[in-house]
Amino acid sequence: MHFLFSVEMIAMFSIDSVVENILGSSVLGDDSDNVLSNYAPIFIASEAWGTNPGLANKESAGSLIFTTDSSNQVSGSFTTYLQSLYPSNITENPWIYRFWEDHFHCYMPRSFERRYTSRCIMNQNLSSDVVDSLSSDQRNVHTEIAVNAIGFAYKRYLSTCTSGTCFKKTKGDASKWTRAIQDVYIPILDGTNFKPFKSDNNGNLGFTIHNIQKQAGSYSYVKVCTQSSHDSIFIYCTDELQF
Repeated sequence: MHFLFSVEMIAMFSIDSVVENILGSSVLGDDSDNVLSNYAPIFIASEAWGTNPGLANKESAGSLIFTTDSSNQVSGSFTTYLQSLYPSNITENPWIYRFWEDHFHCYMPRSFERRYTSRCIMNQNLSSDVVDSLSSDQRNVHTEIAVNAIGFAYKRYLSTCTSGTCFKKTKGDASKWTRAIQDVYIPILDGTNFKPFKSDNNGNLGFTIHNIQKQAGSYSYVKVCTQSSHDSIFIYCTDELQF
């Protein structure tokens, strides 16, 4: 690995699963290798990374993670759903099965793969911290806003339809339908109405920048910059950045 002496920067665009494989490498994680330890990567990551706790460690310290603002939650229904999950009432949804097994490192009833040696505890549920993390995850917030935007826009558009031909496949109708989505307001948890799109039709969610830092012996995501969905220009940053 002597070629590393001539490398000043490596830029990589990748999904989080590939990054996880890199950070799990025994090469990068070997503190005894003084040469490689000087080249621990600093990532500038998009919202696809999120605040995945499995990616906050020694090798990713100093990285900057962009996430969209997750404060505009539409409802608490997803939180309620997560709180109600137990192995005994989880359906045959293979995605839920896989998530549960990977989270608790156990195998579910009727599992064919048996990737883990222990059987899942039937009365075990997700901790409040995990529920809060999942329900506030930006991808869930994005999904809720997208679904509700289409639903509310559909109701509004339908209420203006008097001819019975509103949904013909014409360019004019498509434009009206698109405008209904762009103009929609959605009621959110804080009791206010949120507009997902700005006047220029770009998204209105705002964003947050996290910096991975070591605090109290462990690595975590520290919020260092925010740009509110209510202010399209101002970006507020703290002086807590660490690299």
